Amino acid sequence: ITGCINASTDTILITPLPQPAFSVNIDSICNNELAFNIGGGVPNVSNVLTETYSGVGITSGQFNPSTQLPGIYTITYTVVDSLNCTNLITDDITVNSIPSINFGTVNNICFQDTLNISASITGASSWQYKLIQGTTNTIHPITGLFNAIQTGSDTIQFSITDFNGCMDSSTQSIFVDTIPIGSVGSFGGRCLNGNPVSLNTGSPSGGIYNYKGGVVFRSITPTTFGAGLDSIK
Repeated sequence: ITGCINASTDTILITPLPQPAFSVNIDSICNNELAFNIGGGVPNVSNVLTETYSGVGITSGQFNPSTQLPGIYTITYTVVDSLNCTNLITDDITVNSIPSINFGTVNNICFQDTLNISASITGASSWQYKLIQGTTNTIHPITGLFNAIQTGSDTIQFSITDFNGCMDSSTQSIFVDTIPIGSVGSFGGRCLNGNPVSLNTGSPSGGIYNYKGGVVFRSITPTTFGAGLDSIK
């Protein structure tokens, strides 16, 4: 045994991992908004090879809240340097639901009348009624009091904003009708013991006859009036 020894050495370079920083540029969003480009990632390394964002709802670096249910979603920012060293960091984004609107059918209204428009405002921080048809009719933005000063069709928009800043709106149509011009006709004179007065002279047809605050159908007898002048509407 000669005890001969030989040795060889080499070096190895241990490269530190990239140390990315990441804070998503929008941390809260409503689920009726459009997809947006995710940003906020900083690689903190000079020899960057790739930077990617990944997670549920992310496609080609965009997050689409409209395809997601309300909740919290984690976004991952991954950095790879030129030596294929990889590191990642995550941040969360909250998707909020839009407010629920209950804005039912609006009744038609006669010219020069007013109508209180009603819609659901549960959970709202603010709301607004607005006319979007361009007529001269008016509506109070908060109370919804509609003032009919022009005949024809109009469109009412009800918008609501909740405490997360999420917004939604709904529209309903309203029709302002003209005031009918009626004529009761002529009944002439009658004897107190004469035949009943037929109520068929009004124009246009289909109206209601009224005598002293009560509705009268078909005919009325002279004895109901009594002698002298009287009137039927």
